[in-house]
Amino acid sequence: MAEQGFLVLEAATPGARALECAAAHSGTIHLLVTDVIMPEMTGCDLYKVLLKQLPELPVLYMSGHAQCLTVPESSTNRSVFLPKPFSPSELLKAVREALALD
Repeated sequence: MAEQGFLVLEAATPGARALECAAAHSGTIHLLVTDVIMPEMTGCDLYKVLLKQLPELPVLYMSGHAQCLTVPESSTNRSVFLPKPFSPSELLKAVREALALD
């Protein structure tokens, strides 16, 4: 996504590390991109925690397990789901949709 002009914050491991990464970032976070199923916490749980600090944050969920997705409410209700597998162009389209750029 960096080649498309986006600054990407990567968490080496999901869950707590992603929260640390977000807390350490001094700029604005415009979008959370997360898998639904992760080892430490679900993507939905990660989003719920981040919404407490960033109530306008949209989210792009991705998973090969659509049946397990329960989307939490957000003030913007901007959540997008991208099923796996996907191509780079499908990812870019979903990011733009989540950011309401299209």
